[in-house]
Amino acid sequence: MTILHFVLIPIFITLAYKTSITDPGYNVETKTNDNTNRLCRHCERNKPPRCHHCKTCKKCVLRMDHHSSWVNNCIGKHNYKYFFFTIIVFCIYTSHYQNIKLFSICYYNVLSQCGIKTFKWQLWAIWILLRYHKSNCKLLTRISPHNIFRFSHFVFLSNYIKRLIINNKTTIEFMERK
Repeated sequence: MTILHFVLIPIFITLAYKTSITDPGYNVETKTNDNTNRLCRHCERNKPPRCHHCKTCKKCVLRMDHHSSWVNNCIGKHNYKYFFFTIIVFCIYTSHYQNIKLFSICYYNVLSQCGIKTFKWQLWAIWILLRYHKSNCKLLTRISPHNIFRFSHFVFLSNYIKRLIINNKTTIEFMERK
């Protein structure tokens, strides 16, 4: 475990908790005389623009993005920032964890092959074996596709969310206008 683990895990848990308990922006019924608001066909309340009904929560949510089963809450106007930073922190943590895991597996292979005890020579032996030894190259090719897939998934997700933020859209609005 590194210091980054002890920093990122509490941040991740706090952000996920804040996403879970923060009101996503449930629509409070407003009575207006103008015809700008629509009527929700599920809960029969006036529905302002960019408001969508969540069938899981059975409420209308302002700027609803989606209902997340991970936090058991809708992602909407008021908790979207916590959700976004939860994804970013999780992406950073996952990539860091995978790099540490990869390094420790390679380190274990080097030590088992060389039997070197001092730290200075261990680092030198790791560099030489990673550079020239074929078994470690095979090990890296076995581990890398899984890590690349996992990391690229979170990078794609965080980039997708960033693009939605830049365009001032929710996932629902993005899908409706395609």
